[in-house]
Amino acid sequence: MKRGIQGLIFEIRCKKCNKKLGGNLDGKVEIVCPRCGHYNAFNIKVKSVV
Repeated sequence: MKRGIQGLIFEIRCKKCNKKLGGNLDGKVEIVCPRCGHYNAFNIKVKSVV
């Protein structure tokens, strides 16, 4: 995950092969990697910065 200049920017990457799976996601995310087939589960809570 990276922090950008314009605020919080999240990159979701596969835990096995490190392929980028998505970005700017919020909540519980379950993704199967199209490259290696690894099941990835993330629980992301993003707080808005005002």
